[in-house]
Amino acid sequence: MRRGLCVRPRADRDIDEAADHYFSEAGIAVATRFHEAVEQAWNALCEQPKLGVTQEWLSSRLRGCRKWHLPKPFQVYQVFYCVTEEVIDIVRVLHGSRDMEAVFDESDD
Repeated sequence: MRRGLCVRPRADRDIDEAADHYFSEAGIAVATRFHEAVEQAWNALCEQPKLGVTQEWLSSRLRGCRKWHLPKPFQVYQVFYCVTEEVIDIVRVLHGSRDMEAVFDESDD
């Protein structure tokens, strides 16, 4: 069963910030490829929601959320998402060098 996709506003901002960075550092072609990689990830997760690994979180509101990487060459970005019967809930899309627990502690959406 293919699930729907819900991208939270903060995850949308994460994507926009990363694409802006790629645009300013490498140009429109790389920023466009980044967006294409995000789209590939969404399609894959909708088809196979359990591709990612379950994370262990201190925060109870994130228990059961999974992590999966964007496709190459953007695999340094991690997609954090939760799966329900109806939807893939994209929580954040973050560069792998970030302190994830700290990021999620400061985020409320």
